[in-house]
Amino acid sequence: MKKTVTRIGCAALALLLCGCVSFKYEGEAETPLPKARIYEDASKITTPHRVIGRAVVSGDYQNISFDKLKERLLEEAAARGADAVLITTNQVVPRDSSIEVTGVHTAFMGTGRSDSGNLNQISRDFDEGGYGEAEIFKKNKPTPNTHPTTSYRRVLRADFIRLDPAPQEAPPKADTPR
Repeated sequence: MKKTVTRIGCAALALLLCGCVSFKYEGEAETPLPKARIYEDASKITTPHRVIGRAVVSGDYQNISFDKLKERLLEEAAARGADAVLITTNQVVPRDSSIEVTGVHTAFMGTGRSDSGNLNQISRDFDEGGYGEAEIFKKNKPTPNTHPTTSYRRVLRADFIRLDPAPQEAPPKADTPR
């Protein structure tokens, strides 16, 4: 019994230390689908569609990757009957920031597109150089390790999209004798 409690405690601690993904959703739920597609550029969605809801997913910056957040969005979208997910915002925010579905924190924000200049800058500042190397903070000359990367969260905001079925063509009218 004691071993079981210890194992459960260790597992819970491991989950806590490695971070978790937080998800919030506002919108409709339709019949679940087997899978959804992800878009980072609205112009790539060429079929008629409607937004059935909005979501925000976040996780510890150091432990949760952009790809892990996208995976969670895809799972949740399919479960709610969305054909697609359109990432509208990719952010890095201080850990203690309030993260709401409709709010936007503008400290470190890029569009959903992974090739945008803002996201490349975020990557350079945080992933490659570490927080203390970020250009925005060099001006304030923070001391090393005063703001470790773990004090930030990755945040993705997205629209859940339901594609409208292709309109049915009207059957050709039969010729009527005169």
